[in-house]
Amino acid sequence: MTRPLLLIGLLIPTLFACSEGYSEEEQSLNLHLQMSQTEALAALNTIGARPHLEPQRAYQLHQNCELEVITRDSMLRPSKQRVHLALTDASLIKEDGGDVFSLLLRPKDIETPLLTPVLTEGTWRDASQAKWVLNYLLKFCLAGTGTSTPPTQPLAGGGYFKLQLHP
Repeated sequence: MTRPLLLIGLLIPTLFACSEGYSEEEQSLNLHLQMSQTEALAALNTIGARPHLEPQRAYQLHQNCELEVITRDSMLRPSKQRVHLALTDASLIKEDGGDVFSLLLRPKDIETPLLTPVLTEGTWRDASQAKWVLNYLLKFCLAGTGTSTPPTQPLAGGGYFKLQLHP
């Protein structure tokens, strides 16, 4: 009788330890390989809107697999950047002085890269999840499905990037 109670006594703390250290929104994010393009974009928006991120970001996917990154500054003014996912590499960067990470998109074919911040000042979990989702969204670009056909020409203004600042 004491042996089963001892076993139960050892298992209960283990069950609670699995969720220790993660907030509710981090636990509820379900990333999997059967997500639709819409589900993957919703997951990216969930990550970008986490309350501890400053600034928070929103994302939209447009034709030709252009990812629009919408950043709101502390005055809630939006700035928008567009980048073609199939023509970029995602770089996970550890910031100096701590466990703070950023995720940047860099063009593959430009010598002096323009950087598109997808996420800044996040945790390892934030940045690695966002990178996973971007890589997952890329599969739709390469398959040519939905809004994912590769561009035939650069965006207006040169290059494959467009920066728009809105008052």
